[in-house]
Amino acid sequence: MLKLLWCGIIVLCLGACTKQEQSSVQQATQTAAPGLKKISYKNAEELQRLRASGAEIIVQQADYVIVRADSAAVSTFAANAAPAQEQDLIQRLAYVQLRDSSDVQRIVDSGADLWEVQSDSAVVRAFDIQLERLRAAGMSLRIAKQDASQPEGK
Repeated sequence: MLKLLWCGIIVLCLGACTKQEQSSVQQATQTAAPGLKKISYKNAEELQRLRASGAEIIVQQADYVIVRADSAAVSTFAANAAPAQEQDLIQRLAYVQLRDSSDVQRIVDSGADLWEVQSDSAVVRAFDIQLERLRAAGMSLRIAKQDASQPEGK
């Protein structure tokens, strides 16, 4: 009888812990990293001003960018800034042309997710900032999907 009582108490404790853990996971997935901000812009001139301010742009979409919050540009554009949400952090699927074997290391160093290496190209999943780093290193790439999280055909 005592064993049965202890088993019941343990099951109740584990159930309570699981509910708390699920709640914290849900809260964490609603908001992206706390150091990122979403800044809306209306036209190309506003985007150009944001780039000229030195903002570190992680993701660029048609009407918003995600920037690192410690960037000085965030205070300049504070009226248009909001915390970045998980769904705002869009990665691209891209093919990167490989010139030699050291390019594979450059891809890894950029922070991009290396999915596959073929004879003369690599398939990567990356944020815009990582793709810009690869371009700055002289690598050519082609975007295969604007949103790598979307299923084929979308």
